Amino acid sequence: MSSAPRPFRLLVMAHGHPTLNRGGGENAAYALHRYFQRQAGVESRFLAAADEEHLAYGSSIGSLDDGQGGRDLLIRRSGCHFFHPSAVDLSDGGELASWVGEWQPDVVHLHHFIHLGLDLITALRHWLPASRIVLTLHEFLSICPYNGQLRRRDGLPCEGPSSHRCRQCLPERSAMDLLLRDQLIRLALARVDHLISPSLYLAERLRQQGIGRRTTAISGRAMPEISVIDNLLGLPLGPVPPAPAPRLAPTLRLGYFGQITPFKGLDLILEALELVMRSNAGPVVLTIHGTDLQQLEHWPEDWQACRQQIDKRLKRLCGHVVVHGPYGQGQIPQLMAEVDWVVMGSRWPENSPVVIQEALACGRPLLVPGFGGMAEKVLHGVQGLHYTPGSAVALAEAIHRCLHDPALQPALAVNCRRHRDRDAELAAQHWRVYRNEGLPLGPGLTPATPAAGDQARGSATERPIDVLIPVGPKDRELLAVVVAGVRRHLCGQRRILLVSADHQDQHWCRDPEVEWLDEREFPPGSEALAQILGADAALGWWWQQLIKLQAQRQLSELADHLLVLDSETVLLRPVRFLDGQGRSLLHPASEDNPTYSAHRQRLLPDLQCQTPGLSGITHCMLFDRRILERLHAHVEAIHGVPLWQAFLAQVDPLHRRQGGASEYDLYFHYALQFAPQLVRLRSLPWKVSGDLDELLRLDQAYITFHRHLREQWQQHLQGYRAWQQRQEGGMAKPNPLSASAASPAPQAG
Repeated sequence: MSSAPRPFRLLVMAHGHPTLNRGGGENAAYALHRYFQRQAGVESRFLAAADEEHLAYGSSIGSLDDGQGGRDLLIRRSGCHFFHPSAVDLSDGGELASWVGEWQPDVVHLHHFIHLGLDLITALRHWLPASRIVLTLHEFLSICPYNGQLRRRDGLPCEGPSSHRCRQCLPERSAMDLLLRDQLIRLALARVDHLISPSLYLAERLRQQGIGRRTTAISGRAMPEISVIDNLLGLPLGPVPPAPAPRLAPTLRLGYFGQITPFKGLDLILEALELVMRSNAGPVVLTIHGTDLQQLEHWPEDWQACRQQIDKRLKRLCGHVVVHGPYGQGQIPQLMAEVDWVVMGSRWPENSPVVIQEALACGRPLLVPGFGGMAEKVLHGVQGLHYTPGSAVALAEAIHRCLHDPALQPALAVNCRRHRDRDAELAAQHWRVYRNEGLPLGPGLTPATPAAGDQARGSATERPIDVLIPVGPKDRELLAVVVAGVRRHLCGQRRILLVSADHQDQHWCRDPEVEWLDEREFPPGSEALAQILGADAALGWWWQQLIKLQAQRQLSELADHLLVLDSETVLLRPVRFLDGQGRSLLHPASEDNPTYSAHRQRLLPDLQCQTPGLSGITHCMLFDRRILERLHAHVEAIHGVPLWQAFLAQVDPLHRRQGGASEYDLYFHYALQFAPQLVRLRSLPWKVSGDLDELLRLDQAYITFHRHLREQWQQHLQGYRAWQQRQEGGMAKPNPLSASAASPAPQAG
């Protein structure tokens, strides 16, 4: 008898155990462990750093009952928050090395390195040379030695780490200390296989410092790529609580959830509430769920001024504030049901506060400072309201709006609907990282190594551009010309990726440096697509749109700027798609299809046309990952389903065969309206044609050779040749290429 296959072994490590230390990062790590613990074929273990009082005397390792008949592992917690050394024995003969070596996990996923230690990462790589190591970074600790918040000692936001700025916050540290810390962190990160950031904001700040992109670390190893994957919630949720019906004089119920520290801004929220009460705007009650306020007496000396402000304001707001105290995660759905709005006062640009996920999952809109991951996770006017960070006056104005518009909360609560399979979706994204399932490849195809010429072109700009070209069977004859045009004329290119389901398409483009992807790796799949749109629909035409909209989400390895290009569009001269400030350069089209506009309005009712009489149907466009992520989140917040599903659901049944929507037009108007700081509109000469002889033109930046126009041109060309033969034979006939017989003039961009 053959033995049962060995299960996939996952070791999740966190900087604290949620039973001992209640925090968002601890809960996220444990929720991930619990999810995979329930999956068939997976064996998951959890290891957390803990204070020495929870360990056996004289031991650096202990355990804790997991409530499921098993034991979670504990290791001694490190107390050094500058160099981050481990506090556990990392020798090859130590307890931890013996346990890890015996269990042999396939993947080790660390959440944070604080309390665990940077040298633990190095030891894990030594003990487990064949295992994958994944690290989720929850804040800016890897680039900010002062609290990891990119917030200066004087409370103002930090522009970014430098020896001079960091020493202003840490005068007791020398420049050599700061350099050594940075080198230790980069050495440890270079031993990680993949980084995860729960927010795009954090990922962008890390990339600006060379973390999370393919730069050479001081160890000679390449820095790992970084993927943006939200934390699992692991919340026991029932039905979404109903929104309260608007009343003539409702009491506005605000809720504060989470830890209480000066950085969380409870004193700012209380100050804003005082301003509202003085204006007699209406009845408001704030319920505080979090740290026991008695513990504030034990705050450090430099926090005491904040504690005194909180105490004074609580006394003045007696009758308008209810202090609930600590709560368990299982209580969250019920506690959220008892408030109308969740309010945050954070003074630093938090990455991905778990309270936002909890509120949205429970159908409650939020009032949040409009910066950092909070502005990213809560769409203004869709899932909540933003206010100026650090401004009690701005927060008071937002509370006034909530009071004076009783219909606002129910309207936004509808957009806070929860995906019941949200944890499953996020776990699937983690699984792809664990299994190292990067680019989905076609049968027998492998990604090509960038050539020296490509590396030179990519290094010419700090922001490389990848190119994605979905290949259709009708455009194979142009494929080699399209790729050659990109190779020759696209400034800043890094990789060219062709998407096809047909392995034979490789024969139409023999460029050895392109990479081929299998389109079947992208949802929804041909069968599901046929069920949604009907078997008579032009499935390939719809699928290529969905591929473009999903590529940067599906393939974390892609550059943050992706040029999506139709397989019939040829660049004719050098073109830049990024300006000197890193903004995407967009250009309009003269074609304005009312069917596309109607679809856009059904998909996003608050999205307006930004260029009256013009559109974004340009057949090539630079997608910015930040904008695309926001577009996905916006659509999912409104429709409660992934973008591809909502995109197809809003197609007019009369136009399901072809021509019912445009991915280019959707992204174009969305970028101009919701991310104007990331894009710039420009004029670019281009046209649509069917005459392949126009490849020789130099007055156009590019030409799109639509197949139906190419076919018309071939028919006219055949007619012209027949007419010419008759002329030579003395049989004069009308010229089929005269003005009366010519095809319609192509539209210019």
